[in-house]
Amino acid sequence: MKLSRLAIPFVAAGVLFTAGCAKNYYASAPPPPPPAYVPPPIVEHAQHEGFRAGQDDAARDLYDGTGYHPRHNWKYRDTPGYAPGMGPFGTYQNTFRLAYLRGYDAGFHRG
Repeated sequence: MKLSRLAIPFVAAGVLFTAGCAKNYYASAPPPPPPAYVPPPIVEHAQHEGFRAGQDDAARDLYDGTGYHPRHNWKYRDTPGYAPGMGPFGTYQNTFRLAYLRGYDAGFHRG
């Protein structure tokens, strides 16, 4: 019985001392989101010019009654608006043509 009376204070002291040594974990803020994608200037220019040219040609073809033929236009073949200082021609041409087809479709089917 005397042993249990002496053991209780030692056990309590041991629990109190080890509880103070516990590792504290602090929650930190999550990392910031990645930056938004901004296309290169050559892509933005080609998208703008191609879509506008496609809409204009579709409106003309619709008015003239020539039918839906987006790939038969010279603007689709020659991709106007490119300047050598802008970057690679292949990037401009592909982007222009895709935007031209989207613009032509939007312009032709607008009503």
